[in-house]
Amino acid sequence: MSGILMGLIGYAGLLVYELIVLVRCKKKTAMFCGMSTLAEDAA
Repeated sequence: MSGILMGLIGYAGLLVYELIVLVRCKKKTAMFCGMSTLAEDAA
């Protein structure tokens, strides 16, 4: 029973970690897209 509980806790932790990473990447992607459009406008 304790093994199942440990697995669920690990899975929940991994899910939270993935959500945090996705949110950070989403914010950076907007910045990179802004930079790429500025480069295209300048050319």
